[in-house]
Amino acid sequence: MKSKTPDIKEVQTALDEIIRDDRRAVETVANVRALFKPGEAKRSPLDLKQTMLDVEKVLRADAMTKGISLKLKLPNHLPIILADKTALIQAVINLVINAFDSITEAVDGSREVEVDVTQPDPACVRVGIKDTGKGIDPSIADKLFEPFVTTKAEGLGMGLVIVRSIINQHGGDLRVFSNQSRGATFEFTLPAQSAES
Repeated sequence: MKSKTPDIKEVQTALDEIIRDDRRAVETVANVRALFKPGEAKRSPLDLKQTMLDVEKVLRADAMTKGISLKLKLPNHLPIILADKTALIQAVINLVINAFDSITEAVDGSREVEVDVTQPDPACVRVGIKDTGKGIDPSIADKLFEPFVTTKAEGLGMGLVIVRSIINQHGGDLRVFSNQSRGATFEFTLPAQSAES
């Protein structure tokens, strides 16, 4: 049987995607290392609204595969902030993937994750990631942001530590609380410092 001649354009597209993913991975690792070396995080003017749309685009396929409804609520206007884009994206993706995992582990009920971005006052923006998953395990609720604390069989217990470090380095604060109905909400605030200031 004669083998099919590969499509050069398809091969080139695949290679371009691999190179892009590799660069993104290298940049992410460098930013995680920078978390533990104060003063090395690179901040630049960041369009928070577009950044959240980029995150949604990255996670859309994963949500569909897992049968999860991923909703993004954005106001018409958000301020330009000063931030390390790669690190901030990594933090939000980590929180959303955790929400996906929580829903996957829940036995029944709705399967929804809502990312809600608001500006409660001119000085800050708030990002909330709300899920309908299994909720917070009471046995680790007060240790959730400590290293090596996890309920996942294959988890290292470092994801939330890294997320909190990223948010703290940006002058923000990360909190978690149980929802009234089911699931949990992780919420963080960031200073709404404009690029001009």
